[in-house]
Amino acid sequence: MGHSQDEGAGEPFDIRAHTETWEDMVRLQDAGVYPAAFAAITLPVLMLHGTYDPHPGQMIRASLAPFLPQWEYREWKHCGHYPWGEQFVRDEFAVLRKWLARQLAE
Repeated sequence: MGHSQDEGAGEPFDIRAHTETWEDMVRLQDAGVYPAAFAAITLPVLMLHGTYDPHPGQMIRASLAPFLPQWEYREWKHCGHYPWGEQFVRDEFAVLRKWLARQLAE
């Protein structure tokens, strides 16, 4: 009871925990804590977002950009929310490998 099947993930998730987490996020946004708390992050950040992901990647990018000037945003074509299980991701992992190599070289 309280568990649903997360489409594509193959594992059940706890709907109550999901709802509580979402409500916390909304509360933090209303209080002005989120996304301002991201300003405490000083390390490089790379956001990878699948172009078929139903979550609003560009909106998330726009809301976090003022607080994370060091971050980079990349979209993975033909990928959804679970890119590691999708056939088109192999070419996209080159982006991640190059970014990580650049960070390690600095």
